[in-house]
Amino acid sequence: MKKLCPLFFFFIMSTSLSAQVGIGTDTPSEKAMLEISSQTNGSGPYRGFLPPRVASNTERDAINPGAEDKGLMVYVNHTKCIELWNGTAWVSVKCGEDLPYASDLFISEYVEGISGQNKALEISNFTGSTVNLKDYSIDGYNNGSTTRTYTRTLQDYLLPHGQVYVVVHNGTPIDEALLTRNNERLNINFNGDDAVLLVKSGVTIDILGEIGNDKTYAADIILRRKRSYGPSTTYIPAQFELIDPSDYSDLGRHDYYE
Repeated sequence: MKKLCPLFFFFIMSTSLSAQVGIGTDTPSEKAMLEISSQTNGSGPYRGFLPPRVASNTERDAINPGAEDKGLMVYVNHTKCIELWNGTAWVSVKCGEDLPYASDLFISEYVEGISGQNKALEISNFTGSTVNLKDYSIDGYNNGSTTRTYTRTLQDYLLPHGQVYVVVHNGTPIDEALLTRNNERLNINFNGDDAVLLVKSGVTIDILGEIGNDKTYAADIILRRKRSYGPSTTYIPAQFELIDPSDYSDLGRHDYYE
């Protein structure tokens, strides 16, 4: 151990005396704290830079960075996206060109609980870019009506690619487990036989149920959209899984890609 002490001391002194660090180069730029060369001192095979990789958005979110961690970068295997933390949210910088993007935002999960006002909608963005929700609204056509019962405009919020936004009913009583997953609370009132629409600038882009038809299609149930299905102006039951109405475990995340 004593023989290692002088070497360790030399390393510490060298590090403290040199502000620049080089990987693959003995002469890093004086203007850079860290320089990574694609070769070893200008010779040998070329190499690339491999950023930290995480399996999916779940593992990315588990990093839990703060405002002081701006610039943190990861590659998400599941979405094939390079993402940067901007201090408040992850932002996709580049995603694989081979991925099929959704044509617009869509309702990825629908919660219609057995009791109380346990109602929620999860809206997903897999368009390949960040989208401002202020141009979108949730519209309801209740009890077979062909006239819109309500419209609820979403707040001014930038939703990055690969992330979701959860709207929870603003009434009571409501499960605490559901409340912990909400991004916004609005008076979205549906009871399993009401058409629920996601609307962009007055144009319907996604729908659950059918306007003018009060047939029960989703009472006391959670509808979870299956992978690879985006927005549709016609409700297609086969695109959804039926989930126990008290199982909120997947609410707040969505897997769009296979």
